Amino acid sequence: MPANADFDQDHEGHPGWATPDVLENINSIAAATQPDIVLIDLGANDVISGVPLETTTENFILIIQRLRAVNPQVTILLAQTPPFEGQDKVAMRLLRRAIRSVAKRENTRESRVYVVNLFGGFSVKKDTFDGMHPDESGEQKIAKRFFKVLRRVLRRLR
Repeated sequence: MPANADFDQDHEGHPGWATPDVLENINSIAAATQPDIVLIDLGANDVISGVPLETTTENFILIIQRLRAVNPQVTILLAQTPPFEGQDKVAMRLLRRAIRSVAKRENTRESRVYVVNLFGGFSVKKDTFDGMHPDESGEQKIAKRFFKVLRRVLRRLR
């Protein structure tokens, strides 16, 4: 039984996963779900685990390509990680920059890639329970940021 049984369990969120984990599983996940829209909040665990930024960047590109192999018109919302306390602040800033770059490079007319800025308005002290992982207020802020972009996407698809 999940810790919060009221939380929607129909998702592919996996605590602790980094881009190599997603890359290893994305083919089967995409084949099973046939997604039209994918929300991705990924990369912070790469930084914490010491995955080189170049590898993380390439993994993002490969993940997008594999999603497109299943649906060439998939829309992707790619999150820039929220702030956190710790020694990896500079690496996280570089990751956010790399995510913007990947989104710009991979965005096409047929398959849009949108950046979702989770950084703005997020307080490490007020919105996490441990300086890194969002508490309920942090989760609500993340959801609002994703929803703001998702609403624009859905309007365009009408």
